[in-house]
Amino acid sequence: MPPRKGAPIGQCRVCQGWGEKPQYADCAACSPWRRKYPDQIACRRCGHISHVNTDGLCRLCLLTIRLDDPEWIADPVPGRPSQLMLILRGDRLPSSQPLIRSLRGKAPDRSRPPAWLSRLRAAASEPADDPRVCPPTTRGQLLLFQPRRQLTNAQAWSIQDRDLPDFEPLREIVIAHAADHGLSTQWWRVVCLMIRLALAIRDADGDDLVREESLDDLPSFRDITSQFLRGQGLLRPRRGSRPLVPHKPIHALSATS
Repeated sequence: MPPRKGAPIGQCRVCQGWGEKPQYADCAACSPWRRKYPDQIACRRCGHISHVNTDGLCRLCLLTIRLDDPEWIADPVPGRPSQLMLILRGDRLPSSQPLIRSLRGKAPDRSRPPAWLSRLRAAASEPADDPRVCPPTTRGQLLLFQPRRQLTNAQAWSIQDRDLPDFEPLREIVIAHAADHGLSTQWWRVVCLMIRLALAIRDADGDDLVREESLDDLPSFRDITSQFLRGQGLLRPRRGSRPLVPHKPIHALSATS
């Protein structure tokens, strides 16, 4: 198709694409992009000095990520190449909106990819499983005595990603109980952390069931934890009293995970 009269053919000074440029200096897509992002800094992906958006990406790199390189979001290696675009009349390129953006008056679109920084942090983060907290041992071993542990909230958070048998079904039960009784998210999260500690003690003792005596070592929510464990047949009844050892002061658990 021949170009419109008066529209020059050449290279866009922003994306370096080649084709018809009604705006003379920029292509039709880069002209508003340059006005919206007037400052020029190094793009996080290609490294070239250009007009970058709130993700720190130039328009060409953003298009390349959407079309060919979505894996870059989780592994943002700098100095990546980009494929130059042909600017053809009637050929509309994909949206160059930021990877994540606010939608006024609407619920977030969960199908869109999250911000590249969040993906990077998630990919780089390590599971929380401190091997010093109740390290599991071989099932069935005979304990000479029941150790006394004064566990804390911080230790509960430190093993929140440990793979504990029987935890997931219990978690679903706790969440359903909270919903039925109008209890907060904070409540069921704390209870789930206490159940994790109880199951970690069980595995550290090499037992099949949680000894009721071991619940004395939890920093909080001992009674409700015992109820959920007993309801699932995971609690061994108390065989005798233990000397009372007062816990150290505890801090309120954060609701974040």
